[in-house]
Amino acid sequence: MKQANKYILLVDCESTQPCQQNNMQSHVFDFAYLLIRKSDFAIIERGAYILRDFCNEPLFYSSSDKTSQWSKKSLPGRTERYRKMLRGGERELITVPQLNAVLMMLNCNYSPVLMAYNLSFDYSLGLNSGLVLRFFKEKQCLMKMAIQIYLRRSGYQRFCLRNNLLSEKNFLRFSAEAIGRYLGIQGKENHTALSDLLDWEYPILCNVLRQHKKHDPNFKLDWQSLSLPYVYGQLHGV
Repeated sequence: MKQANKYILLVDCESTQPCQQNNMQSHVFDFAYLLIRKSDFAIIERGAYILRDFCNEPLFYSSSDKTSQWSKKSLPGRTERYRKMLRGGERELITVPQLNAVLMMLNCNYSPVLMAYNLSFDYSLGLNSGLVLRFFKEKQCLMKMAIQIYLRRSGYQRFCLRNNLLSEKNFLRFSAEAIGRYLGIQGKENHTALSDLLDWEYPILCNVLRQHKKHDPNFKLDWQSLSLPYVYGQLHGV
């Protein structure tokens, strides 16, 4: 067995739409992982799956959204994209017990730190879907790590103001796409699990690890410090 804490298992999930039939719970539709060696950031294993147990449930959509990729109108196109992934071998159809066996083997062989961008979402979604994630002894949230490093920087704050990276309530954004753009990643998130890992979350993780910063696992976000008036006042001494 490899020594603990030398590997990271970076995961990402895309979910189904909660509905009355499944007690208003979302499930994992698209699941991907990267096994990363911390010493040199090498990706030594990867996997990308569609969960057979939930593949007949509709993908997540927002009923109030009429135009973006999260609209109900976009569902046929998004669903067909996954069908093409299956036909092209970019995804493997797998059951929950089979995926649990994969995860258990990774844990037994590498004892990795389980990590995701917004870990609470992916972890809860996994539990809802029957994934056994509790056996990972150490868990870290990449989003919280990134927030502690980048959102305190005046350069990031200015970047958000210049590029209108603000929420509807005028707080600085800290999504993987916002942080990634600050770090120089071009384009937009694809919102399919493996693509988001490779294009956005893995580069963010590498940059975070290069900072050699200590991270507080009990960190709580101070929303006031992210509000537009507060940030503007800090930057301009108001």
